[in-house]
Amino acid sequence: MNECGKGDSHTVVVTFLDMTVPPDRYPPAPVEQALSIVALRSPPLHYYRYLMDRVGRQWNWVDALRRPDSELAAYLAHPDRDLRVLHAEGIPAGFFELFSKPDFVEIAYFGLMPHMVGCGVGRWFLGEASRLAWAKGASRIGVKTCTGDDPAALALYREFGFRPFDWQVDRVIPLSPCERAKILYRTVD
Repeated sequence: MNECGKGDSHTVVVTFLDMTVPPDRYPPAPVEQALSIVALRSPPLHYYRYLMDRVGRQWNWVDALRRPDSELAAYLAHPDRDLRVLHAEGIPAGFFELFSKPDFVEIAYFGLMPHMVGCGVGRWFLGEASRLAWAKGASRIGVKTCTGDDPAALALYREFGFRPFDWQVDRVIPLSPCERAKILYRTVD
């Protein structure tokens, strides 16, 4: 039993979107910022959890944070997973994660850290995630969002060319401050 307790659960509607044709053109990189995207092959668990927490805290991205170390390590080692971290001026600023299946690539996670939201990099960053997904030889790429995510996410995906094809109702149980602290600030054996 977790002595910290958990936050109050709430219902979200998950929207699944896909794209069957690559965009005619991709958004240009913002010129006023030094941006780079770095591939992470085998990130330490604490670093992955840091990325997930910083990008997803406001939106209750908690599933990966709650995974046991062995399960998360196996997930991160999966050969069909591709994790890319956005750096702005050398500082982590967001990430996306692709998961490849035959003829389909899912943008499993996509987001910016709070200090980068509204800085004009989101469309370009989504374009880079999409470009990489198409380069993997997919005939279709997909992404999902939910009513608990940034309200601008669904509009951004649709504007980019993704089209909704399915919906699902899900429950989210946020991390309590105590539970979050135990996950993120524990010592490594």
